[in-house]
Amino acid sequence: MRHAEQVPPVAVEFMAKLVKVDPTQFAKSGRLGAALRRRCRSEGAEPSAEGQVDRVIGSALRRHETAFAQQIVGRLGSEVCAALRALLESEGVLAEVKADPGPLGLDTLMSEIAKLTTLPALKLPQDVFADISARLVAAWRSRAARMFPSDFTACDEPVRYTLLAALCWVRQAEITDELWTSTSPRKP
Repeated sequence: MRHAEQVPPVAVEFMAKLVKVDPTQFAKSGRLGAALRRRCRSEGAEPSAEGQVDRVIGSALRRHETAFAQQIVGRLGSEVCAALRALLESEGVLAEVKADPGPLGLDTLMSEIAKLTTLPALKLPQDVFADISARLVAAWRSRAARMFPSDFTACDEPVRYTLLAALCWVRQAEITDELWTSTSPRKP
């Protein structure tokens, strides 16, 4: 079972709302399941077995993931989703986008500049994640960075496009920062 600090704060709030518990109780207890069982006891209901609690929490987290992904896909629009689909279908392009730069040199610089040509072409809205916590976006980016193309295609479309959007949105900022840092004159 996940601890509350491993779950994005928005998901904790969503789960707390479902079980009608103060979100701070999740953090205090350290476990989502403990808060759910406490709520059951306070309502005079028989608490579910451990496995059932895990399933309830898993279901709530999946519902939150689906709702979040649908929200992001709504912001992306069909044109950007088509561009993300093309990125996924292009042989090796996604792997290049995900790749960290090598040792500083001309080849690395040119490779990173090429990525900056690919990423803006997706036309991700600048504010797609504007009101989303940086931790939540980082979690989606991290998840996407570990995935293979076949893993993306196994996801539902809204989740797939949200993962790709988070990855590309964060990578564009990272690459820009890396290029700025590596090409900026250093003060003695």
